[in-house]
Amino acid sequence: MRARESGPAGRRRRTVVVVVVVAVLAVAGGLVARAMWPEEPAPILSDAKVHPPAPADPDGAGRTCEADELDVRLAADRATVTTGQPVVFTVTLKNAGPTPCLVDGGDVNRPVTVWAGEAGPDAERVWSSRDCDDEGERMLLLGPGSVDTQEIRWSDVRSAPGCERVDEPIRPGIYSAQVTVADVGGASSQVVELVRPEPPRPSPSPSRKPSNKDEPSASPGASPSASPSPSPSDTNG
Repeated sequence: MRARESGPAGRRRRTVVVVVVVAVLAVAGGLVARAMWPEEPAPILSDAKVHPPAPADPDGAGRTCEADELDVRLAADRATVTTGQPVVFTVTLKNAGPTPCLVDGGDVNRPVTVWAGEAGPDAERVWSSRDCDDEGERMLLLGPGSVDTQEIRWSDVRSAPGCERVDEPIRPGIYSAQVTVADVGGASSQVVELVRPEPPRPSPSPSRKPSNKDEPSASPGASPSASPSPSPSDTNG
């Protein structure tokens, strides 16, 4: 029976055996871990290029709409102005441009104005929606193709700046209505024509026909004439 080796040679052999055993265990552990938790496949890179979104126009939002890209329209629910029946105006603002823009859609900046006769700077101003406005500014950010619609009523009365009362009535005739945008030079709607007709004339009262009570009647004391009495000669004869 061989005696157990001692010394440096024996220690080297034992060290080699331990290293080999550790290596075998490490390889076996790696195989078991790979079997239990398989690695995710690497992503396949495509040749197609990914394009970033086009940057937004920094000057688009926050700028005031220009006259050539702001479509302003006005419509009335009827063309005849009658007492006690307000005219309903429909005001439309549309961004017809390619980028967003700002516009003040309040009645002060975007009023409906009614003139007597044809619209114009020298025409008689009858009424404006800005005269009695109490809302002030109404800023709108309109995207391309966006539309803002508002209804405004005119009760066939006159108005004055500061909402002062005007007692002068609306006379019969032709009136013109239009929308303008004050801070966008040249932005205005088409002119809408309205008519205030003449009041109906009162029909003449029918002539009074005489009744039977008005016809002359015979005197109450009148009686038929009596036959003449015989003369004395006829009696004696």
